[in-house]
Amino acid sequence: YEVVNEPNRNAATDSYDGWIAGVAVRWSIFDGWATRGRMQATAARRDAALIDETAARQTVDNEVHRAYQELETAQRTIATQAENVALAAESVELAQKNFAEGVISQLELIQGQLDLTRAQTALAGAHYDYQAACARLDRATGRRWTLPLPTENPSP
Repeated sequence: YEVVNEPNRNAATDSYDGWIAGVAVRWSIFDGWATRGRMQATAARRDAALIDETAARQTVDNEVHRAYQELETAQRTIATQAENVALAAESVELAQKNFAEGVISQLELIQGQLDLTRAQTALAGAHYDYQAACARLDRATGRRWTLPLPTENPSP
C-alpha cells in the first residue's frame, strides 16, 4: 500500500490526497514437475541414509563378532602355550636329573632349556595377543571390558 500526497499539476492550488492499495499474488499452477522432482530427490536421500545406517550397523556387528572370536582364540592359545611351558619345564627337570647322572650331554640339557625358553616366549606372545584382542573388542563395542586373564593351568 502507499499514501499519496502530490500536487495536482493541472491546478496550481489543488493537490491530490488519497490511498493506493494493491495485492499481488503469484501461484504457479504448473512448475514443470519441479516439486515432484524435489520430493523424489528427498525420498532418495532418505532411502540412501537408511541404507547407510544399515551398512554401518552390519559393519559394527561384524567388527564386534570378529573381535570376540579373536579373543576366544587368544584364550585357547594361552591355555595351549601354558601346557607347552609345563611340558618343557618338566622336560628340563628330567634333563637336569639325567645330566647329573651322566646319562645325557650338556648339549641336550641346553637344548631342553632352549625349548623351555621358546615355550615361555610363545606364552608371552599369547598374552600379548590376548591383550590386543581385548583392546579390539573395547574399540568395537565402544566400552571398556575388564576381562580376567584365562587360566594358565587348564584342568584336564
